[in-house]
Amino acid sequence: MSTQIDETNEQIIAALVRDARQSNREVGKALGLSEATVRKRLSRMIDERQVKLTAVCDAAAMGVKVSAIVRLRARPAEVRNVVASVQDLDNVSFVALSAGRFNIMLIVACESRGALASFIHGTLKKRSGIDALEVVEFVDVVKHRLDLILVPKD
Repeated sequence: MSTQIDETNEQIIAALVRDARQSNREVGKALGLSEATVRKRLSRMIDERQVKLTAVCDAAAMGVKVSAIVRLRARPAEVRNVVASVQDLDNVSFVALSAGRFNIMLIVACESRGALASFIHGTLKKRSGIDALEVVEFVDVVKHRLDLILVPKD
């Protein structure tokens, strides 16, 4: 049974978005809650997959110089198989089913344009079930908020 994210849980999340290195005690003190309350609520939200605590690295510092959206058009009967074949690839950070001319969307990151071309032509285009592919390279990322990711419930 999934617990609703109430105002207190939203405040805990907001505190961690501001500074994820805070202890449960520090979050509790700022919100007027005990450490145990923060710990239990956070643990429940993690268990119910309402939040995920993770480290975010600077992609450029990690050698990623090129990112792109790759749109795939897969045959309807092959969509799930194509998704399964690309979702665990190291260069792919995001996979979604989409509506429109293309039915799968990826975000791909590589260390160079040459590496992106090799990934597209040597890895993706060889996958069975893909009828068309379109690459849109990011020229300059102006805004990228990781704290605002809305995932609809099943």
